[in-house]
Amino acid sequence: MAGTVYRGSEINDVDQFLSDAPGLDSEREKEIGQHIGYRYDVNLTPDYDRITPFLTKYIEVMGWSDLNWLEDVHLGYEESRPAVFDRNINSWVQIPDAIELPDNQQDRDMIARELLVKFQMSDRHPLVALRKAYMSRSLNVACLQTRPKPDIRSALDEALALAEVAADAGGQLLTLPEYCGGLTTKGKSFVPPAMPEEEHPVLKGLQDFAKSRKVWVIIGSVAISGSAGKIYNRSFTIDDMGCIRSRYDKIHLFDIQLSQNEVYRESALISGGKHAVLSNTPFAIIGHSICYDLRFPGLYRELARAGAEILMVPAAFTKKTGEAHWHILNRARAIENGAFVVAPCAVGPIDGGGESYGHSLIINPWGEVLADGGITPGIVQATIDLDEVSLIRRKIPSLEHDQPFTLNGNTQRNVA
Repeated sequence: MAGTVYRGSEINDVDQFLSDAPGLDSEREKEIGQHIGYRYDVNLTPDYDRITPFLTKYIEVMGWSDLNWLEDVHLGYEESRPAVFDRNINSWVQIPDAIELPDNQQDRDMIARELLVKFQMSDRHPLVALRKAYMSRSLNVACLQTRPKPDIRSALDEALALAEVAADAGGQLLTLPEYCGGLTTKGKSFVPPAMPEEEHPVLKGLQDFAKSRKVWVIIGSVAISGSAGKIYNRSFTIDDMGCIRSRYDKIHLFDIQLSQNEVYRESALISGGKHAVLSNTPFAIIGHSICYDLRFPGLYRELARAGAEILMVPAAFTKKTGEAHWHILNRARAIENGAFVVAPCAVGPIDGGGESYGHSLIINPWGEVLADGGITPGIVQATIDLDEVSLIRRKIPSLEHDQPFTLNGNTQRNVA
């Protein structure tokens, strides 16, 4: 691996230290360097007045008070070219011809440290390929496509039965639809069976399941008793020890009129949430939403900009709106944010009137549908490669291109 060439595109920070002086590649320096194998160890007490902006930020992010292990860096030559020794690959990394090193040793030291760190952080570093080969960020995701059951007990029984199948098939992250703890309608209103969080059998049952089978579970939502006669449409993330890792209350409530006879007023019984939620898990950062939230792209933009790699869209989408919009909206959220979308959706008739669409979806950051649950109860699974998120976001870095603008020259908007 001798002669590895660092070809990073992000070395603008070192420009201030470059000059027209002969620098380290002068004949005198080459003669000394070739004689002893390397010119010197960068292990002197650093001159922090000469630290580069990049290294200043680096030690801040790392939480260090000094350059720590970066003091032990070799700067020398490989094939008559200035190079930095990378212990991780036991090889010299040649400094690009475009960089002319200055005469001052402390400046050279800082540049050597910066180039080494940037090389080790870049996708071109050999350890990146090694990590992908042996530490792949693959994840087996399952959508449990349950039916809208009229009571908690039957809803839990169906959820657990499908969860067993999904876990037996290798599922690591099991996801359920909105109102997977039961759903009925009465006139214009959704009337899901509700209980206090600490007493809810579906929550407790799926916590026990997650712990016993060592899987993560995202409960799309269950109805949690609130105040003033209202309830919360609440999602839960459960880890493989059965602990609640996050809660999300649906923000946007489904108050619509599809026809003279098909009217829904979710706000009649549900209290809307006020906070967007991210879950940090061992495999990915997950952004949460529920059903009607899907029509509000700004929520997903904020989640993605905050680091979400998987966008959850559990739903009990109506059949009528589902046939028209379900696939399009979910694919759009994946494409515009360069993220995976996991959208478990209930399927079948609702007691009291209405019908859920089904077609639970797993979609990659390019907008391709990896799995579709169709119109029958069951499970759909896909193994996703979470490295695709960073790959797509590098190709189309639209999350970095949002721009402030005004509307007719007046009201300022946050993003384009």
